[in-house]
Amino acid sequence: MKRLARLLISCGGIFLLTCARGEVEFLVLDSGRPGPVALIHAPEEGAGSHVLRQLRCDPPERGRLVLARPHDRGEVGWEKAPGIAALKERFGDARVLVFRKDEDTHAYDPQFRGDTVQGGGEEAVAMLNALRSMTGVKGKDWRALPAESGARETVVTTNARIEMGAGLRPALQERELRAAAHTFLRHLDMTDELAGGLRIFPDEKEGQIRVAVFDDMGAQNSIGREPAWLRSRLSKDAALRVELVGVPEILQGALDHADVLVMGGGKASLESQALGKEGRALVVDFVRQGGGYVGICAGAFLGSTSTGKFEYLGLLPVTTGGTALECVTPLKWRAGALGEAERVEKADLHGGPTFRIMEKGAGKIDVWASFTRNETHAERGEYKLEGTPAVISGLHGEGRVVLTSTHCERSPSPSTHFTGMVRWAGEQAAVPVE
Repeated sequence: MKRLARLLISCGGIFLLTCARGEVEFLVLDSGRPGPVALIHAPEEGAGSHVLRQLRCDPPERGRLVLARPHDRGEVGWEKAPGIAALKERFGDARVLVFRKDEDTHAYDPQFRGDTVQGGGEEAVAMLNALRSMTGVKGKDWRALPAESGARETVVTTNARIEMGAGLRPALQERELRAAAHTFLRHLDMTDELAGGLRIFPDEKEGQIRVAVFDDMGAQNSIGREPAWLRSRLSKDAALRVELVGVPEILQGALDHADVLVMGGGKASLESQALGKEGRALVVDFVRQGGGYVGICAGAFLGSTSTGKFEYLGLLPVTTGGTALECVTPLKWRAGALGEAERVEKADLHGGPTFRIMEKGAGKIDVWASFTRNETHAERGEYKLEGTPAVISGLHGEGRVVLTSTHCERSPSPSTHFTGMVRWAGEQAAVPVE
């Protein structure tokens, strides 16, 4: 175990913990330098447990950090304790930070949007001030609560009710908890100030493709498959390290340590507006310098070339038309990155784009799949789709780009297609089609 700990530290590692039915699993990050002991505990699944994983990318510079989470994931290097009380006793001098969700509050006040910091120490005041200064979401109201009698811990509770339209997104929750954790460690003088805040990806790939899934205004597809669902879907592939990024993370340089950006369904104009001129430029530079981009439906619109109405990214020399269709339609796939043989497979089309390859794109666009028939909308009539591209790929500078009109991430598309596209964009062989 000591050898493993040294190995983790040499890799910028960290120790964590989790629990299953009372048990907790822990991993201790020892900086090797004198300093205090801090314990950060996420007793529930959700934003807190994701932030624990992200904290491993920024180990403390002084002292030891212990992270605790609720479920045993079987990761190498984790130890078990019979419960959080036993863990606190083991690290008796630790200052404790707990991440919670406010589901109980919603049980009696469904309109509640406030978030709370509960504790009596100076670090609680520092965290409250940091959270109040960073939150620009309408309806957010970070409040202080007195510490429970005899408690030596600070509890930060985030709003657990996700409202995508109001901006209450998982990426926001994680951003707030990262800010709380960073303020906590800064207050204890365990880490120095970071210009861009805590990193969410390791500096090196460590055998995995680092995938950023966009989670900000405009990003929610037609049947509620929000970015957190996309992350969950991709995370089933052990070759992928997947995190959510909003515009603040992109502006702070999160893509500097990512390999692929996934822009899912929703509304391209709002995604573009959320990114703004600076964010769009950062995404384009990321791809030009070798990053991958996978755009689904709205994300495919965004990756195309602007026609004047909206500011798109122009990653491939294609323009797009829109459809109002909501149907399952067959696609003809060519042999290539996602399969060794031609075949016809059904796919879900839900308002996705039609692609028109520009003259300067001749010979530069690879059509992976095409529509095999026209489709008719009850009010808008027939759309001439037969023979037109449905899934395309190409290069932008040094980076790989995939744009798909249909929803590759959900049935009836084969389960391998979504991860296959991301793997290809990250320059790793796609999983063979079953």
